[in-house]
Amino acid sequence: MCIRDRFCFEVYKGRSHPCPGCCVARTFRDGQPHCNEEVVRTRTGHLARWLVQSSPIPGNGEHVRYVVEMSTDISELAHLRESLDVTRDFQRRLIASAHEAIIAADRDGVILIYNSAAEALFARPADEVLHKLTIRQLLPPDLAEPLMRGMEDTGADFTVRREVILQLPDGQNVPARFSGGNLFEHGEVVGCVGFLEDIRALKQLEQEKARSERLAVIGQTMAGVAHTVKNIIGLMKAGIYVVNVGLKNNNREQVERGWQMVEQNVNRISDFVLDLLDYSRSRTLKLSPVNPNELIEEVARLLAPKAEAEEVKLTIRPAPGLSPQPMDREAIYRCLVELVSNALDACRMDTSGKGQHEIVIQTGHRPEGGCIIRVRDNGCGIPDHLKNKYRKARKTISKYEENCSWNAISGPGFCGSIHPGAGKVFHGAMTGAAHPVYNSDCLYV
Repeated sequence: MCIRDRFCFEVYKGRSHPCPGCCVARTFRDGQPHCNEEVVRTRTGHLARWLVQSSPIPGNGEHVRYVVEMSTDISELAHLRESLDVTRDFQRRLIASAHEAIIAADRDGVILIYNSAAEALFARPADEVLHKLTIRQLLPPDLAEPLMRGMEDTGADFTVRREVILQLPDGQNVPARFSGGNLFEHGEVVGCVGFLEDIRALKQLEQEKARSERLAVIGQTMAGVAHTVKNIIGLMKAGIYVVNVGLKNNNREQVERGWQMVEQNVNRISDFVLDLLDYSRSRTLKLSPVNPNELIEEVARLLAPKAEAEEVKLTIRPAPGLSPQPMDREAIYRCLVELVSNALDACRMDTSGKGQHEIVIQTGHRPEGGCIIRVRDNGCGIPDHLKNKYRKARKTISKYEENCSWNAISGPGFCGSIHPGAGKVFHGAMTGAAHPVYNSDCLYV
């Protein structure tokens, strides 16, 4: 197609009149070179972006007689530039709308990025910080210095993660969680970036949780103390009952046996009070060889009057040939008294009408060594809706057993949930088992 003696706007754009802001027309008017980006439709009908440049051709006169027009297709370059602008705009919005405070600095530590979350966290506007302050002036020394040293080691992949305390201009201290490190370009360190999360709300929740846990521990402690006191009082009443029956029948032997029970429990009250006073200090185990069969016989003799008053059959089944085992006699004794007392409570509260209630205390051999002491009863047992709470309580106790002081076991027992600690101290355990007829607790020693 011949384009000689035709206008450029006709050839390239198919227009019937000159383009607005035509570079050639402007060069004819002022004699200066001009350039402009224009969108044109190619011969194939596609839109393209061109860079149009015009330059005057020097002549003999003052007026420009000819102009050279050069057009370059920059469609791909324009597309890349637009994509870059979109990416840059997205990153700008991402940084600005982030919930975490974002701070970036160059190799000299001068802050170049400081988003709105950083303004809220540090209580300082961006125009006071950007390009004016360094990270040494904004961040605490224990955070700023490692970041600056990390940038000095060119090429090092340096990161920092820690909790810090930020001091605001008004003197307020704000806890924050920081993570950050070096920024690279072509393998060279060009700066650093840091992300800070305000954890004031989290710390407040942690404090409230700790306060709730302390209150829960106090409640559990009081419940355990009340339970232990109740057991001791019950045993003293049983001793008084034996004394009264002996006096009524003029049976001196029965009176002495009942009075001995009263004296034993008065001593237990004394020990219990001393344990409460000594509750915050650990107690050394007093290990000695103890015959488990003799131990359960002693427990049975102590609780027999109470079982008789409750019309509960108390039976012991000692394992033949069981040798003495190393244990703290008093601690295991208390544990067994607690378990049998719980079994008596279960029998007393049972309203199923199953007939004669029975508690069985028996010992047995363990194949791997040691012995097992089992307390079984056919009382009401633990209701289904409380079993999960019981398991949860035992799991909560087990979390702290390794750091738990021994007097938490030898002192005021916390019902059944504290006794797993006794088993663990003796390298054993305590378990609860379900049975169609009997409820049981096993103490492995």
